[in-house]
Amino acid sequence: MLNIVEDIIGIEELRPTLGTVVDSVSDGDRVVVITHRGKAKAALISAHEYQRLLQQADAYQHEIANQAETKRIALKEGGEVVVMKQAARPKRKTA
Repeated sequence: MLNIVEDIIGIEELRPTLGTVVDSVSDGDRVVVITHRGKAKAALISAHEYQRLLQQADAYQHEIANQAETKRIALKEGGEVVVMKQAARPKRKTA
């Protein structure tokens, strides 16, 4: 969980303590939000967490692609695979 006092750091405050902050992020589940002029500009997360998020996003993309492919394929009786044609979109009426 984000700790408002400790985990939101202004860029000017971060510069002299960057090594310490990076160590604290890489050691655990801490996320640090970096602000500039009072606005959140970036988030610092561990390399392990970043890799996990990339893998999760990749798995999600594959799942979506598989679902789309599954919807295009139907099985006939007897197990024969048939690729379904996409239905034509209705034409728009022009005024």
